[in-house]
Amino acid sequence: MLEEFFAQLKEHKLVQWTLGYLAMSFTLIPVLDIIASRFGWSQTAARRIVIALATGFFVMPVIARYHG
Repeated sequence: MLEEFFAQLKEHKLVQWTLGYLAMSFTLIPVLDIIASRFGWSQTAARRIVIALATGFFVMPVIARYHG
């Protein structure tokens, strides 16, 4: 049963998608922080972007499951 689970993870490339999303998110957050400070965005806008990225982390495996 555990072997089947790992086979599905490998088949759908879920680990690669997760690592890619984390890398993209951790790169994007500081860049967005710089952009937000340059353009005078409120802290609420920056928080919403971070919340959207965090929410996307839970949506991404579902997309990876069906796309991968």
